[in-house]
Amino acid sequence: MKGIIYSLTALVMMAPSVFATEIETRSLDELYAAAIAEGGELVLRAGGDKADQADYYLNMFKARFPKIKLSHSVDLSFYHASRYDNALEKGGAADVPDILQLQTLHDYDYYAERGLLESYKPKNWDKVYPDYKDPHGHWTGLFGVSQ
Repeated sequence: MKGIIYSLTALVMMAPSVFATEIETRSLDELYAAAIAEGGELVLRAGGDKADQADYYLNMFKARFPKIKLSHSVDLSFYHASRYDNALEKGGAADVPDILQLQTLHDYDYYAERGLLESYKPKNWDKVYPDYKDPHGHWTGLFGVSQ
């Protein structure tokens, strides 16, 4: 189910992957149906400094995909990354979120080097600016700020 729900959010998830990734071709409705069939649960850890910081896009997600059971928390990326590292060190999957959304891009390089990021290229991958994605599909930016 993780690959399917990750597809819905167009984010990169945590899991080992060594193979090249094809660009997703399924529609959101197809991905949603497959996610429901596989249990329909999603755990998100979002980087930020306010508990309600992710509410605006999570509310849109919940409205679009009401059958997905979504649980989330917002905290500084440093703390989410540390918790993820600790969970991996303990060897259990219980504390490992489906999505780890960090504001600290260097963490993605760290996890990619260790083979801890699943490769995923969402539909329209070719339209995402190169600076906002990993060429191997290990991560994709959710927000971008230009100056």
